[in-house]
Amino acid sequence: MEEEISLRKFLRACYMVIVYQLIGNTIQVIVYLIIAKSITKQGEDIWEQSKLQYNRYGIIVTLIAAVITIPICFYLYKKDRKEEKKLRGEDYQEISVKEWILIIILGSSSCIALNNWISLSGIMKIFSGFEKTAQVLYGGNLIIEVLTVGVAAPMVEEFLFRGLFYKRVAKMINKKVAVFLSALFFGIYHFNVVQGIYAFLIGILLVYLYERFQTLKAPILFHMAANLTSVLFTEFQIQMSIFGMILSAIFTTIIAGFILFLFERK
Repeated sequence: MEEEISLRKFLRACYMVIVYQLIGNTIQVIVYLIIAKSITKQGEDIWEQSKLQYNRYGIIVTLIAAVITIPICFYLYKKDRKEEKKLRGEDYQEISVKEWILIIILGSSSCIALNNWISLSGIMKIFSGFEKTAQVLYGGNLIIEVLTVGVAAPMVEEFLFRGLFYKRVAKMINKKVAVFLSALFFGIYHFNVVQGIYAFLIGILLVYLYERFQTLKAPILFHMAANLTSVLFTEFQIQMSIFGMILSAIFTTIIAGFILFLFERK
């Protein structure tokens, strides 16, 4: 049953995204101040030097912000699910080992397919911004990248955008509109066009998995698989010719489509 839409209820659905950003921004300011204080040479542009050095620590800021936010989101998510189960008496299914494997393959293949299609579209040449983000996320230690991009970020983003935002908005409006809004906000949250398009499309798949399996574990696993694939491709600088990208995009799209077909059959 849909609830009456109100500004208060809508803010309740999205305020944790704002809180997460504030936590990250606060940690970022602290890091900038520490870096600026360490720059003592006269004549240096402290702000510019701080920004350059921040690229080395930006991913750690993301990791710390995620670690702080995840327990808060987990508490709110469990509270929502408890109330939902009490009202609707829903019985959530367990995911089989086979389904876990299929979700991992779906996440990895979707990542490769979308990245290839976006690269082939030429949109990266039109819109800048992604390069700076990539320098922060993929320019550090591999272990930190795996922990942040591959584990912490998927967990906190799934709690924020699927577990809290989508689920709460879906109670107020049509589910299809809620799917679109959650994917749209997920795209905007990445603050650049290239990542935004990728995140919007991935966001739709993530909601699908959440609804299909009725547990946040499914989109979290998909998201982790997709992000880890991205980390490994970037870290090992896997590059392809145009022909190779086309073949890879087609092949991985077929794989992803086949897995979705298998999920729909059940």
